[in-house]
Amino acid sequence: MRKFTFCKQKLFFYLSIVVFLLVIISCRGSSKSDNNYLSNMPVDVYVGGQSIRNVPIAAYWKNGEMVTLSTEYSRVTSIAVKGSDVYAGGHIIKYDESIPSEYEVASIVVAGYWKNGDWIRLNGLASKKNSSVKTIVIDGDYIYAGGYSVNSSNTMIAGYWKNKKWAGLTSNSKYDSCVNSIFAVNNDIYACGYMVSNSIWIPVYWKNGERIELPFLSDNKYGTANSIFVSNNDIYICGKSKNSSGVTTACYWKNGEIIPLLSFDSKYNSMGASIFVFGKDVFIGGYSNKHRFSSVACYWKNGEWMALKSIDNRENSEVSSIFVHGKDVYASGYSMSSDGINILGFWKNGEWVSFNAKGGTEHVSSIIVVPRPTGQ
Repeated sequence: MRKFTFCKQKLFFYLSIVVFLLVIISCRGSSKSDNNYLSNMPVDVYVGGQSIRNVPIAAYWKNGEMVTLSTEYSRVTSIAVKGSDVYAGGHIIKYDESIPSEYEVASIVVAGYWKNGDWIRLNGLASKKNSSVKTIVIDGDYIYAGGYSVNSSNTMIAGYWKNKKWAGLTSNSKYDSCVNSIFAVNNDIYACGYMVSNSIWIPVYWKNGERIELPFLSDNKYGTANSIFVSNNDIYICGKSKNSSGVTTACYWKNGEIIPLLSFDSKYNSMGASIFVFGKDVFIGGYSNKHRFSSVACYWKNGEWMALKSIDNRENSEVSSIFVHGKDVYASGYSMSSDGINILGFWKNGEWVSFNAKGGTEHVSSIIVVPRPTGQ
């Protein structure tokens, strides 16, 4: 009996070791195939922007199907998804004959966002003054909508609305400023954008309200910070700055150090519009001009330039937003057709996917990819 008990204990001991090793091997295998696993998951692709239905109106596309959000002149500038809720930040243009204007029709740009199609207006600094949401982020129970609000002195003030309450990021009433992008992590709020001082456009970012100015590429002092991403305590920001020849050049900043994405002596304009960090890889979407009047949609992966195929091999195209899911790289934007019309859509791993929408003023602003809920 004792011998049988000992044999059972010994057998259990060896089985435990085998199971443990299998678990370790399994875990190692899954860590190596995380990208494949993510790429093989069914996903929903959301793209925010604007379409034309009599007038340009706010809209987003879910897996290519358009959802209109307004009948008024409006635009979606950013999109976020949490669970089954879809948030689309942007603005509506309201016409008001009581507003003094040198134009035929007086109007005001009104900041806000749509939640599942319902419009939520955000109050600006002054009544009958423009304001707009440029970026929207959901972090837990908080909704951050960043952009600008014009004060009573007609100055654009950078800031964000946190659960509909305005938080200004500059108190200077002389110089225009704006938030273009927000990133929330570990209770810290990062925002990037620009400030105009004495006609100089300065790229800046804020961490919890503290402003940090970013360096320029050259003595031609001009730059904007368009998109921000924080990973492993490193702060990545992409945008543009002028080189020594006065050409606007795509660049990014890592922890405040500027890194040009094209050669410093580039002759034609380029821009980094959106940044996404996945693991150790840094992806930046935007455009690069081949000559003065031709833009080429592209993205940079760790500084390496990658052109994206356009419709009919036309040259005018542009990336507005980039998102990485596993091994898949999604980039929203537009591509010009042979008849000179902008076609909206996105690239997935370099392959173009068109939307059923086209028009000279239509555009898409942001893209986000989320796992599809089970059962759908």
